[in-house]
Amino acid sequence: MFQRYAEMAIYAKLEETYGVLAAPSVAADVLKVFDVTLKALDGETERDETAQNSWGSSEMFHVGSFVSLEFKMSVCGAGTAGSEPEWGFAHKICGYAVTIDVGVDVRYSLISADGSSATLFVNVGGARHPMTGVRGEVTRHFDAKKRPYFQYKLKGLWNEPVAKTTITPDFTGYQRPVPVGNEYTTASLHGASLALISHMYANNNSVEYIDVPGYEGIDVNDREPGGDITFLAPAIGTKDWFTTAKDGTKGALIIEHGTGDGDGNHVRFENPNTQIIQPDYTNVLGGKLGIKANLNMLAGDDTAGNDEELIIVS
Repeated sequence: MFQRYAEMAIYAKLEETYGVLAAPSVAADVLKVFDVTLKALDGETERDETAQNSWGSSEMFHVGSFVSLEFKMSVCGAGTAGSEPEWGFAHKICGYAVTIDVGVDVRYSLISADGSSATLFVNVGGARHPMTGVRGEVTRHFDAKKRPYFQYKLKGLWNEPVAKTTITPDFTGYQRPVPVGNEYTTASLHGASLALISHMYANNNSVEYIDVPGYEGIDVNDREPGGDITFLAPAIGTKDWFTTAKDGTKGALIIEHGTGDGDGNHVRFENPNTQIIQPDYTNVLGGKLGIKANLNMLAGDDTAGNDEELIIVS
């Protein structure tokens, strides 16, 4: 019997020891995701360039095999202030640490370390593809009149696929996402309010699969946070973004989204040291003048670092 692509589910559990399978087994281990892309056998190939007395191909070998997985999760809160949102699990394997103030808020901040790892089971049709030692990177996307989302790009150690075992999901902890718009979203850059059209932020982790004698793993070696933004152009006398960019000025980018601070479905993004790079004019909303630019997110001027981004869920 042929398998169906629509039959897809992802289960996940943090590992106590890196690369040691931590089998997801309960309904809460099922992730509510969309736009899933699985590369079940990623890596490199080598060709056996054997001398031969006729034309033709040489044998090929898979080397350094791993699994790649991409998916998206909606930006929303946990439903209760001081509880972790469902996407918080994926952030912890993408270079974030979490601080929980029960009943108040949950904060995600960057770390300069590999961080947590996870085991993921990816069910496709009748097969299960286990990934261990999973780590990756994340981008956030805000587009007017659409639900905001996180996009995760993960790598994991290859394990032999097996016949799937289905776990019935429990999505009761997932909140209903609300669209990016005037009712639910505010944005400011360098203290100036923005009429936001679109925005993308990426932590740009350097995620590498390593396979050498004595070690195999997915390592995070560096990051270079950045992104882009498009918004309605204010009068030049109100805010001159071009001189701001030319002077290399740093300032805060703050985006807040949700139904209300403290109600459990409010998310605040802070990038306190953001440079606007190469702003340019663009035509938006059927004839409005907009500004589009790249963004460079820097750490603070002290030596502590790891403050390019702070996410507060309340």
